Amino acid sequence: MLLVELLKQYRDAKRTADLMRVLTTYVGATGETTDEAAQLAYYSLLSETNVPRAHVVAKSTFAGEADDPLRRLVYVFSLWKQKRAAEAIITLNELKPGVNSDIVPAALVRAAIFADLGQMDEARTSLALFKAETALPEEVALAAKVTAQLKKPGEAAKTGAP
Repeated sequence: MLLVELLKQYRDAKRTADLMRVLTTYVGATGETTDEAAQLAYYSLLSETNVPRAHVVAKSTFAGEADDPLRRLVYVFSLWKQKRAAEAIITLNELKPGVNSDIVPAALVRAAIFADLGQMDEARTSLALFKAETALPEEVALAAKVTAQLKKPGEAAKTGAP
């Protein structure tokens, strides 16, 4: 219970580094097949820290419980980070409709994948569902990156944006 409360406090305070520090200690003591290991893999991928290990953990936690939304979303995010968007969307589409995670913003992950696949309308729709006000700074930065990717060439010229 204390771990859950501490993680929620750090998440609400948008302190990704502290989330990772606490999870690293906990996962080191409990193993790499727990929900906490999946969370650590997500935060590691999101913050570009210990990425190779995060990919391995994302895959192993997913293999252990493929029906778990958190583990599936972390694995999908890992696939996308590896530039494997086609595989990521297939794995994401196997998630039951309406199922979400308190840790991984499914709408943002979906938007990033759709943008990489060139499905810009779907990406915009998904991005519109992303709640930046409750997101971590790294998630907000990813949303900005996806938003920039979605701009039409003519729009960038009009606004003066790159």
